[in-house]
Amino acid sequence: MIYFLDKNHKYFNDKGQELTSVSGIMKKYLPEFDEDSLTSLIKAFRIYCEEVYQYARKKYKWWEQENILNYMISQEPEIYRLKIESLAASFRNKWDSLGEEASEYGTEKHAEEEKAAEEKGFLINPVDGMKYKVIPRASGDGYDNSYILDEVLKMKENVCMLEGMVADEEKLICGQEDRIYLKYMGAGFFHAMNHDFKTDKILKNKSMWIGRDLERMKGELNYFNTANLHVYTMKMSLYGVLLENTGKVKVVKNFLEHIPKDKEKKYINLSYYKEYATRVINNFTV
Repeated sequence: MIYFLDKNHKYFNDKGQELTSVSGIMKKYLPEFDEDSLTSLIKAFRIYCEEVYQYARKKYKWWEQENILNYMISQEPEIYRLKIESLAASFRNKWDSLGEEASEYGTEKHAEEEKAAEEKGFLINPVDGMKYKVIPRASGDGYDNSYILDEVLKMKENVCMLEGMVADEEKLICGQEDRIYLKYMGAGFFHAMNHDFKTDKILKNKSMWIGRDLERMKGELNYFNTANLHVYTMKMSLYGVLLENTGKVKVVKNFLEHIPKDKEKKYINLSYYKEYATRVINNFTV
């Protein structure tokens, strides 16, 4: 049994052990520095000392933000002391405000989509155009959602789980996918299509290959860079492996529905990096 505490978005089993979310696992593979702080300081510095910044860029890779900033401070300590910190703080305040606004918009859109699906009782899968019965998520603080997938996999029809919970109870890993379309293939077996909503203003889509001069993820995910679209790709791959580990499901598609503010929505197909995701799960330790 797995209990999800909605207030702080944490998962626990019936032994009181906390499970690590898929988002929590991905954080271990991403840079640890305070990106907003460094970015704002460098941006402020460039207003006064663009030439110094360009010298720093020749000495360091673009992702070596700390080294770039320290070099700029060493060259212009007086400007840094008098001008940079206050200007950077104003940048961060503006970004924080925009971030809160974006978060509220994302939560609102997600809730709207979920409520509409529950009220209708069915969804048309945008990938195959077929009708799927909606399985709402359980509600209430501390609910046990782990049984729902087991019950759904006993059904003999096309179903779509809202906030479908997937877990590896032995490894203490858990997460909830926005939508899981499960297409019944017969003999108790399903094909799955995982569907996530994203409201980011921009989804970065740069080269994923290690041969390019880009910031990379850590450890066994060093093959990939840290653009947000690639982080989402790996998260959905992790959900896919957890789902397939039931032994009754094959993941055939992962895709995002991008619904940024004041722009038309669009669907983005994502790769399924099953081998890498399996490696991450197998190597995970609490």
